[in-house]
Amino acid sequence: MDSLLKQHVSFVQRLRTSHTNVSIVEVIQMLDDIVQFLNTTPNQTNGLHVLTIICHDFASINVLKLFDNKTIMQHQFFLLIQRTLEMFLTKATFITMTKEDEQCWYEISHLVVQLCLFNNHQLFSSSDENSINQISYENIFLTKSFFERFTRIILSDLILNDYQPYHIKYKVLNHLLYLSTEVLNINHHLLYDSIVQCLSSHLYLNVFETIDFQQSRINPKQYFLLYQCPQFIQVHSHQHLNEISNSSCQLLLENTSKIFQQHLLLFSLEDKVENRQGKVQAISWHIELLNHLALTPTTRKYFSQGMY
Repeated sequence: MDSLLKQHVSFVQRLRTSHTNVSIVEVIQMLDDIVQFLNTTPNQTNGLHVLTIICHDFASINVLKLFDNKTIMQHQFFLLIQRTLEMFLTKATFITMTKEDEQCWYEISHLVVQLCLFNNHQLFSSSDENSINQISYENIFLTKSFFERFTRIILSDLILNDYQPYHIKYKVLNHLLYLSTEVLNINHHLLYDSIVQCLSSHLYLNVFETIDFQQSRINPKQYFLLYQCPQFIQVHSHQHLNEISNSSCQLLLENTSKIFQQHLLLFSLEDKVENRQGKVQAISWHIELLNHLALTPTTRKYFSQGMY
């Protein structure tokens, strides 16, 4: 393990120079060595430790420039990352994770976001004659299996359990939902039901109660429920907006009445803006979601009936 990490540190230092001389062949050799170690180490903790460090370092900008390459994309390392990410999604849904698990899961999710979003606009044709898909990091990581596990952790765990604001699940799912929102060429419908259920759950309303009046920054739990979930709906729900509005707008409008009664009237002109930034931001996100849903006849009907 130590020799591999020393080799990795030297490799990454070369990659981080402004004009790196690292070749594609050297990248592939490094990835070969990593995969060989991970596949043969008998100590799972050592394997997670190495993978955590490597994913953290690989998320740097100069590394990703070299990774935007067809040959590298097809390397077993990224299939290993894909399987590990899905394994962690399943594990986090049903059992308690170790600290090593949590750290590795976080760094993998960060790397996956960076790979999919950084300078990865070119699609490469697969050399496999039986494959009809083009090669991209989106196609490698954002699979049907991934979304099934992503949906399951939301429906079977997140909306049923009240975790601490900085829990690792909120941090990782913020990464993954942000990625799912930003990437266009995927089947976003696979996530609709779970995100709508988040917005319709008691957690959405209750999370407003956790925003301290003097809180200047939103924590990961608040950010996931109050920003990431509404943002996903606003960006990708146009073809299903009537369906979403019919199923959730009445409850959201009822929640709006409670939110405004409990929070909006607390504001005072004498309060400094920076002292109430978190609550102002949260309410503005809620209003943006209402404005989006107001595009549908169903929501306009409830507005006209004075639901809030």
